[in-house]
Amino acid sequence: MNAKQKYLFDLTGYLHLKDVLATDELSKAKKQSIVYWKYHLINYLRA
Repeated sequence: MNAKQKYLFDLTGYLHLKDVLATDELSKAKKQSIVYWKYHLINYLRA
């Protein structure tokens, strides 16, 4: 990691790595993330 990456990791707690996933893989991951958070938000609001 370079100095900027280390700083951003310390600041945010995660790394941003470019071109690790193909465009279609990233699209699928984003869609699944939305499904996951909608499910948990709905269940949180019901409680």
